Amino acid sequence: VGLNKAERISRKADGIDKNLDTLVRFFEEQASKLASTPTIWPTTGWLTSAYGLRIDPFTGKKTFHYGLDIASSFGNPVVATADGFVSHVKNEKIGGNTVIISHGGGFTTVYCHLNKFAVKAGQRIKRWDVIGYVGQTGKALGPHVHYEVRRNGKAVNPYKYILEE
Repeated sequence: VGLNKAERISRKADGIDKNLDTLVRFFEEQASKLASTPTIWPTTGWLTSAYGLRIDPFTGKKTFHYGLDIASSFGNPVVATADGFVSHVKNEKIGGNTVIISHGGGFTTVYCHLNKFAVKAGQRIKRWDVIGYVGQTGKALGPHVHYEVRRNGKAVNPYKYILEE
């Protein structure tokens, strides 16, 4: 009779252990998902152009703006807004010096008009790592960062992902 009770307790302990393992895995996955979701401002400064329809400062025509323009002091650090890896470091005609970061889960972030790069393609990075410095490269009227969040390749409003004030 005593062995049966010990066996039942042992089985119950095994069941609790399996449940705990499942919970730990679940919370580790959630933590990883949150770490790779863009949630912070890429630099300090002020918002000069929001996501959406706007008057293009160069042409004076209505156009769609796919990111946020954050004016800042020349040379201020620009940080990764989530964990991921640097997929591209390039110079574009319009975006100037541009860094693109892949975060997994369908998320990609884009940082344009940088003065200098602080990362290389293929590099693993964490949220808050410096990826470059505010500049005025490409098509830019002043020092700022053009910041985009893309979900499954489609631009989405980055402001909806920023969790800090």
